[in-house]
Amino acid sequence: MKTFSLALKNIKKSMKDYSVYFVTLVIAVAIFYIFNSLDGQTAMMTLSKSKQEMVTIVIKLMEYISVFVAIVLGFLVVYANNFIIKRRKKEIGIYLTLGMSKTRVSMIFVLETLIVGMTSLGIGLLAGVGLSQLVSIFTAKMFEANMRQFNFVFSLKALISTIKNFGLIYLVVMIFNVFTLQRCQLIDLLHAHLENEKVKIKNSWVNFIIFILSLVCIGYAYYLLYHGALIQFDSRMAKMLILGSVGTFFFFLSVAGFLLKIVQLNKKSYYKGLNIFVLKQVNNKINTHVVSMTVISLMLLLTIGILSASLSLVNAYNEMFDQNSPFDYSIAILDNNAREQQILNNKVYQKLVKEDTCYRHYTVPDFCYNQIITDKTNQYADFNYIKSQPVQIIKQSDYNQILKLQNLEKQQVHLNQQEYLLTANNPSAISTFNQFLKGNNEVSVQNLKLHSHTKKVKNISLETLGNGNTGTLIVNDEVINHLSQPAMMTIISGNLINQSEKTYDQFHQSIHEYIKNNGLEVSYLTRSTLKESSVEQSVLFTFIALYLGIIFAIASGTVLAIEQLSNATDNKHRYHILNQLGASSSMMNRSLFYQIGLSFMFPLVVAIIHSIVGLKEINKIIEEMVHINALDHIFITIIFIVIVYGGYFMMTYLASHRIINESQE
Repeated sequence: MKTFSLALKNIKKSMKDYSVYFVTLVIAVAIFYIFNSLDGQTAMMTLSKSKQEMVTIVIKLMEYISVFVAIVLGFLVVYANNFIIKRRKKEIGIYLTLGMSKTRVSMIFVLETLIVGMTSLGIGLLAGVGLSQLVSIFTAKMFEANMRQFNFVFSLKALISTIKNFGLIYLVVMIFNVFTLQRCQLIDLLHAHLENEKVKIKNSWVNFIIFILSLVCIGYAYYLLYHGALIQFDSRMAKMLILGSVGTFFFFLSVAGFLLKIVQLNKKSYYKGLNIFVLKQVNNKINTHVVSMTVISLMLLLTIGILSASLSLVNAYNEMFDQNSPFDYSIAILDNNAREQQILNNKVYQKLVKEDTCYRHYTVPDFCYNQIITDKTNQYADFNYIKSQPVQIIKQSDYNQILKLQNLEKQQVHLNQQEYLLTANNPSAISTFNQFLKGNNEVSVQNLKLHSHTKKVKNISLETLGNGNTGTLIVNDEVINHLSQPAMMTIISGNLINQSEKTYDQFHQSIHEYIKNNGLEVSYLTRSTLKESSVEQSVLFTFIALYLGIIFAIASGTVLAIEQLSNATDNKHRYHILNQLGASSSMMNRSLFYQIGLSFMFPLVVAIIHSIVGLKEINKIIEEMVHINALDHIFITIIFIVIVYGGYFMMTYLASHRIINESQE
């Protein structure tokens, strides 16, 4: 029989063995194409110049991430291919026994890899091109772009990139197969199915000590996490990551044996049905696959963490835009001798502006945030970085004018000369300052003793400058007149005649030219700029989260599926013995379901626990910007993982069920 015909026949015969491998390849190719086809998806959209630049940034970032994804998928495909080699070792041994040379056997596997690879590449590309039509609508919504018309989306660049990367992966697999087959010994191939697992730990006390050590490592990693290791790129972060990984490794090394001993204490449950067989198998498999279990758990942790944190950050940026842009624009004139009239009297400015207000920020060198942020109040957020900075102060009359421009006249205040109103819109700042206001809230401003008008911080944004309001003091106008310090900064805020792109462009151009021609120390920001920045961040986080999240999820599911299918192959003779001993088909099917279910569950549960702990700390960081709970999105993420991971579980169970049933025929 010709080599090609034999390879084709082998593929048809082993199609069910290839199912998980083939499905993974198709999904990987489709995902890879979709996330590299943004140039084609955005080609039919009407985009502003700034959004076109944004698209370019996203496309470039996707290219860099795709290199990492290609490496991950490369290892994944090689690992999956290794299962197929192991599954067919006896078949290879028979070929050699019949006189076939190793070179020809290698050629058969090269052709099989080529056929499966080309087929999966073709189907994956068709699926990717088809799905990218739907994704283009989602992309247009993300970029808030108008689609001129719905056209067929196709990216030649993504096609070439996908073929190039997966072609390289398949080439590596072919070389790996040839290298593996050339090293194989005939005796090993013929008796491969009789090889037993090597249980790493047999001593119960050693098992218990390693289990306790794993909890200590993980516990200390959590301790470092809650003490700033996540945001400090130093030795603490390295320690946290190393201890967390080592602790997880030790946990999987010991937990199965530890739990087995606990279950053995309940003799009734232990000896019920095939429980003894299931528990022994799970214990052995977790022990022998401890490295991969650790890797799977960490990949699932990354999936949950990336998706949950990214979705939270998307919401955070959207909320930050809403709370930090009360006006269409804000202009900050930074010199002491403010020349705001030069801007206010500009003809182009007057033509474009519907309404505006001008006010000044004052500071006093000896009145800093350390009067408000004490060790007691600072437990709610880390504001040490602004303790030494002077508090910004605004006149009551200017503040009321700001409220009027925001249509908040009913919230205007009337302070006496001994009162102040503390404002902020940063959630952590509000929590910190509220603690101060509940107690002795007296402050000293150039020997003037002032106390708070209210017991709560006023939550409000004063200008559209993107940095939010981290604490501004409102005082009676007479208090400002008492200050010896000149204004530190002048702010002009207002609303344009309309919010069209053309109006914003004209405003940007006029202000930029005026600043350039007059040499003013001025910074300005518009609502449209903030919105585009918010959209850019949202798009980046969403695409990165979905891209990496899907890849890590299918990688985790595939590795575990491959291992369980390999285990099913190894266990064929064991299930055959159980059948001969009188075990019914339903008992064996239930045993198989529990065995695979526990193996899938262990790394997922560990990953969920790690992610909940990590997301609580991430939540603190996000809450310093906005009121967003990162844990709210963990349930969405877990649903996503259950669908992908659960899909691999079902495929694995059905394929394993077929393999085990072969033992009863």
